[in-house]
Amino acid sequence: MERPTLTRLLEDARSRRIDVVVVYKVDRLTRSLTDFAKIVDVFDEYDVSFVSVTQQINTTSSMGRLCAAVFRAVRARSNGGTYPRQDRRAQEEGHVDGRKTGGVPFLRGALY
Repeated sequence: MERPTLTRLLEDARSRRIDVVVVYKVDRLTRSLTDFAKIVDVFDEYDVSFVSVTQQINTTSSMGRLCAAVFRAVRARSNGGTYPRQDRRAQEEGHVDGRKTGGVPFLRGALY
C-alpha cells in the first residue's frame, strides 16, 4: 500500500484523530481484498467506523460489522466480474465527454 493519502489516513486512525471513514465505494479506498482486510483490521483495532455510501456497509453497529465480514467473503469469490463493468462504465462516460478509449482501432481499408 504505497499511497501517501491512505498512509496518512491510517496514521490518523492510529492516533485516534478520526472516528469514521466514509467512502463512496470500497474500491475507491482499495481494490485489493487483502489490503481492504488489513485496513478494516486497523479501523477495528482503533475503534474507527467504516461507511461505504453506495454499498450499504456501515460498521458503526454490530450488524454493520457482520455485513462487512460477509462482504469481504463474497467479494473474494465474485471479484472477477467487477472490473469489466467498471471499465465499460468508464468507456461509456468517456464517449459522452468526447474521450476515446480502447486503443488504436484496427483498419481494413485506406484512410481518406
